[in-house]
Amino acid sequence: MPRFLSRRQALALGAAAGAALLARPASAQQAAGQFRFINAVPDALPLSVLIDGTARVPPVGYGSVTEWVPVATGEASIEVIPQPAAGGSPQPPLVTTTVTIAPDTWVTLLAIGQQVADNVQPWVITDQPPSAAAGGALVRVIHAAVGAPPLHVVASGPITVQFGDVRFNEASSYVGMDAGSYQLSAVAVPPAPALPQPPVFTFGAELPNPIVTGQRPVDSPISFGYSSYSIIAFGRVARDPYLAFLVTTDLSSI
Repeated sequence: MPRFLSRRQALALGAAAGAALLARPASAQQAAGQFRFINAVPDALPLSVLIDGTARVPPVGYGSVTEWVPVATGEASIEVIPQPAAGGSPQPPLVTTTVTIAPDTWVTLLAIGQQVADNVQPWVITDQPPSAAAGGALVRVIHAAVGAPPLHVVASGPITVQFGDVRFNEASSYVGMDAGSYQLSAVAVPPAPALPQPPVFTFGAELPNPIVTGQRPVDSPISFGYSSYSIIAFGRVARDPYLAFLVTTDLSSI
């Protein structure tokens, strides 16, 4: 004959099952994906991002990146909407796209292009940023500077690392580097007449907000620790806002 549990037995069994679930190793639980947004549109207002109709990250101005936020796995509808000026009318989406979020993946959405040229587009980078090896950092270059020629980026510090000829809308592979302070420079390939001669930018700043224009050299180096990073180029070559660089930490602690 069937057995029925008393209320006390049922509560005890439920508590035991919940404790067992919590005790499962992290690898056995489905992890959410991670999402962040970078505004690389030089003539855009601050941009907000809606994921499936809900604002998940605060509005960000040009040249800024949001923090990583956990998002549910599956297909997500993304809208990037300019923030209207005070008292202004709501703006239509500047960018719409669909992104597939997989467990344990990191999704970086960049808005690139220029509003004046009506060529703003989404650029989705989906990957799993690797954990840095003991004693070092892993660094890549992302070229989001509309109209800029290919860039050859050099990091000079404990060792010298070169990221060769990264083109617009391209990302280099991660390169291993010793942890420490580096002076960074970027050379246009081939040299562009509009750039200073010799066409080299020297830039750098302390994390977490190392956004420096290419119009003036900065002496302070960038410090890379034991993590993975992206050096993101954005801006314009011959007019304001000029070419600038942003260093982001890619590996989220989930």
